[in-house]
Amino acid sequence: MDIFWNIFETLVTVFEAFIAMRFVLIFQGYNFSVTSSKLKYIYLSLSYAVLTITLTYFVPYEGILGIIYVIFLFIISFIITESKIATKIFVSFVTVLISLAVASAVAGAFSAAFNRPLSEIFFNMSWIHLICVVLAQLLKVFAYDVILKVAQSKKLRMNKKEWLLILAIFGLSFISIALVQTVAVKTNAHTEIFLASELCSVIIAAVCFYTTVLLNKTQRESERLRTIAQQEEFRAQYAQNVKKQYEEISQVRHDMKQTHSVVMSLLMEAKTDEAIEYMQKVAQRISEFDVIIDVGNEFANAILNAKLSEAKRNGITVLCSADKNASGIDEVDLCNLLGNLLDNAIEACEKCHDRQRVIEIKIRMRDDKYLLEVENTATENALENNKQLATTKDDLSRHGYGIKSIKSIAEKYNGITDFSQVGNRFRSMVVLSINE
Repeated sequence: MDIFWNIFETLVTVFEAFIAMRFVLIFQGYNFSVTSSKLKYIYLSLSYAVLTITLTYFVPYEGILGIIYVIFLFIISFIITESKIATKIFVSFVTVLISLAVASAVAGAFSAAFNRPLSEIFFNMSWIHLICVVLAQLLKVFAYDVILKVAQSKKLRMNKKEWLLILAIFGLSFISIALVQTVAVKTNAHTEIFLASELCSVIIAAVCFYTTVLLNKTQRESERLRTIAQQEEFRAQYAQNVKKQYEEISQVRHDMKQTHSVVMSLLMEAKTDEAIEYMQKVAQRISEFDVIIDVGNEFANAILNAKLSEAKRNGITVLCSADKNASGIDEVDLCNLLGNLLDNAIEACEKCHDRQRVIEIKIRMRDDKYLLEVENTATENALENNKQLATTKDDLSRHGYGIKSIKSIAEKYNGITDFSQVGNRFRSMVVLSINE
C-alpha cells in the first residue's frame, strides 16, 4: 500500500510541476511551437518536480519555505523568458501563492467538513487525502487558466509603482497564508478560523490586484481620450492655419498684377532704387509662405509649413532637411508627433535672446526606420531637475500631454524616444519602426 501512495504522490507532484511551469511560461509569452522549446518545458517541469520532492522529503510541509519555489521560478523566468523583471517576480509569486492557497483552502474545507485535524488531511494516507489532493490539482489548473485569460484580455501594462504595490500585496499574502497554515498543521487544528484567515488573505490579494488593474486601465483610457482630443485639436488648428495660409497666398497672387504695374511705373520713371526696395518687400512677404519641408505628405507639409513659418515670424532661425518619404505612418500620428515636437521647440526658443533662437530639424528614412530629430536652443537645462519632462504649467488639465503623446506614438510603432541637452542645445529624437 505504501508503494501505491508513493507512486501517487510522485505523479501528483510531477503533474503539479508541469501545470505550474506551463502557467509561468505562457504568462510571459513563451513560444511552445518549436520542438526545442517543448523539450525545455519538459526539462524545466521535471526539474521543478525534483526540487519539490526533495524539499518535501526533508520538510513534510514547506510553509514559508515555499519561497524557495518562488526563487526557482524567478531564476527560470530570468534565463528563459524575455519579459520585464516585474513580470518575472509577479508570476513567480502568483504561481506559488495559488498552489499554496488552493491546497490550504481545500484542506481547510475538508477539515471542517469531516471534523479532522489538518495534519491528518495532509499526511494520513486515506481516501479523504486522495480526494483532497485530486480536487486541489483540478482547482489549480482552473485558477491558472482563469488568470491567464484575465491577463491576456486586460493586456497588463502597469508602471513601476503599480507593480511594486501588487508584488508587495502578493508577497504579504503568501507569507500570511504560509504562517497560518504552518501553525494550523503543527497544532493539529481543525477549526474554521484558520480557513477563514486564509480565504481573507486570498480575497484581499485578489481585490487589490483587480482594483490596481482597473485603475490602471481607467488611467490608460483617460490618457487615450486626452490624446484623441489633442489630436482633434491639432487637426482643427492646422486646418485653420492651412486655410489662413491659402487665403494669404491667394491675396499675394491677386496683388501680383498690382505689383507688376507699380514696378513697371517705377522703372519707367527711372526710379530703380525704389523699385528694388519694393520688390524686396514683396519677396519677403512671399517667403513667409514657402513650404520649408516636403516629407511626401501634404497634411504633414501643411503642419510643418504653419509651425515653421510661425517660428520665422518670431525671429527663430530654421534649418531643415528631410527625406520625401513618410509612408507607413498614419498621418494623424505624424502630425501629432511633429506638432508636439515643434511646439516644444518654439516655446523654448522664444525664451532665448533673438540671436540665439535656432531650430534645426532632420527627418530621415533608413531601411524600415523613420528618424525625426529636432534640436533647439534653450535658456536652461530642462532635464537637470525634470528628467521626465513633466509640464511646469499651472493648468495640468490642458498641459503636460505633449511628451506623453510623443512617447505614446513611438511605443505604437515599436520605436524609441530620446531627450538630451548639451550646453544650450536641447535635442529631441524619435525613431519609429515602419512595416509597410
